Amino acid sequence: ETYLPDATIDRPDDDGTWTSPVYKIDALALDSLEWNETLGNPGDITFNLRTGATAAACALAAWSATDYTDSNGSDISAETADTYIQFKANLSTTDTDYSPYLISRDNYVIRLAYVKSGSTKEADYASIWQSGWIDFEAPGFNKYLEVITVYYEGAAGTLTFNVKNNEGDTDDSFDINMAVDPDDDSTDAYQGTDENKYFVYYPSISEPMIGEAFQFKISESGGGEWKVKKIKVQCRVEQITD
Repeated sequence: ETYLPDATIDRPDDDGTWTSPVYKIDALALDSLEWNETLGNPGDITFNLRTGATAAACALAAWSATDYTDSNGSDISAETADTYIQFKANLSTTDTDYSPYLISRDNYVIRLAYVKSGSTKEADYASIWQSGWIDFEAPGFNKYLEVITVYYEGAAGTLTFNVKNNEGDTDDSFDINMAVDPDDDSTDAYQGTDENKYFVYYPSISEPMIGEAFQFKISESGGGEWKVKKIKVQCRVEQITD
């Protein structure tokens, strides 16, 4: 009541915005945005964002067309990631006696999840498995390796299988191309099916693999997944004589 005949009481607006500083994040990809809020029944808070290669470019960029509404984690992966980012909170209420608030809870008010840019990760990496010395439970006897069968999984890359004996005079390797279709040729070394692949290797007759104990090493330098499920060795055992 103003005691003036034509007076209008100027009440607060029912909406407003808050704009964050420009933050440097060096993002390769954006993931999600979440925030802590207290709304009351009539309140609402949504967010827009913008990015740029420089702080100035970010501050002049258009705000995102999408108003993000899920405070528990809005998916922002469709937005363009860049070096800098800025947020705008849109606060509104249908009752000016009650205002929405951004609050600090669990040590944050606004939380951004993103992938940080940096040097390109290695596409290929070396992976190696090596056994101990195996005497096939026949110590004191020479073993003549006749057949080595490797059961494996993998769709690409090359497994290098190395065999050494404990005397040091056998050091041989063979390769398994995991991209080869095991069904295409019943006469080659690649056998089985796509689900159950195995490779059969016959050591050279002219350079036989002979030793009391052997060590196996498998290596692969690609970036794909592989698994060796079993190694089966067929050998002939003979007494060691001077």
